[in-house]
Amino acid sequence: MADALSITDTTYAGEAAEFFLLRPVVEMDTYEKGCISLIDGIKKQFTIDRLEVSNFIQDPSATPTSAGSILIDKKQLIPNRFDLYMEFNPHDFETNWFAVELQALLLDRQLPATAQNFLLLQLMKRVNQYYEYAVWQSRLAYNPNGGNETQPAALATATDNSNFYYFDGLIKKAIDDVNTVVAGTTALTYLNIRSAFDTAIQSVPVALLGKYGPMGVRFLVSNADWLKYNQALREDTFKNQNTTEKSQDMWNGYDVVRLAGLPENTFFACLANPNPQVGQAFIGVNEFDDKQNLRLAQTVAYSDLWFIRAMQKVDVNWGFTDQVVMWTTLTA
Repeated sequence: MADALSITDTTYAGEAAEFFLLRPVVEMDTYEKGCISLIDGIKKQFTIDRLEVSNFIQDPSATPTSAGSILIDKKQLIPNRFDLYMEFNPHDFETNWFAVELQALLLDRQLPATAQNFLLLQLMKRVNQYYEYAVWQSRLAYNPNGGNETQPAALATATDNSNFYYFDGLIKKAIDDVNTVVAGTTALTYLNIRSAFDTAIQSVPVALLGKYGPMGVRFLVSNADWLKYNQALREDTFKNQNTTEKSQDMWNGYDVVRLAGLPENTFFACLANPNPQVGQAFIGVNEFDDKQNLRLAQTVAYSDLWFIRAMQKVDVNWGFTDQVVMWTTLTA
């Protein structure tokens, strides 16, 4: 197994900062901004039962007969597993400034404390970034062993990760479900994005209209389309937005939430919140706490090598797709 650790700074010359500069990365916006319900502790699968009643009103009668129907069906979260595993040799730090933090005894050598702390911090930031994109854009069909679709190169470029094929993401599941309300399929520009929002809100179920704020209808948009929307406001004839002010996160009273994981030319209008009895988007995991699914240890007692390993099990799904309005140029 190749050593995952590569150290190019191999000099003691001069002073060194007692920290590592970390590259800023995308966070898990969909969870952090309260747009999805988290179901934790799923060992095998989790069933979300749905109940509906219909056609129960009837003409008056001295002896009424049963009329109407009660339908109970389900949606399921069936997490699939994927792993994180890297090996490294702490002795590599002997040529680096952080060698001063290495343990005195050779047999006790592990990563310098500062390096270990910053490594775990950046690693979990990258894991959260992976989740953000995977929740929306993953497809089982991207699997090179048996899949029939090519994974977009932009996914790997944006995330420094290559594999997005362990479960079908929310976009794929919305496209595949015939009940999803499709408001449009054309590319978005700053000239048409507000009319696209208007078309979408006219497609939102009547029961949801006028429900504002975090627990109401929210427009979930990509960063690229959010920039288009704000360009439209800045360049509007009526100057809806001062060019010196911060950008707007609202349209017609409804929240506009930008999510890094959404691709350009795709947005959703729906109830997107963390309440599993109200929100329509769900993510199921075996364990959510970083401390529970991340391990740093020596590979074997007699080896210099150490490893970092995490086991992940994840799936996503919608509740009632007929309550979800989608605009996208993507296809199945």
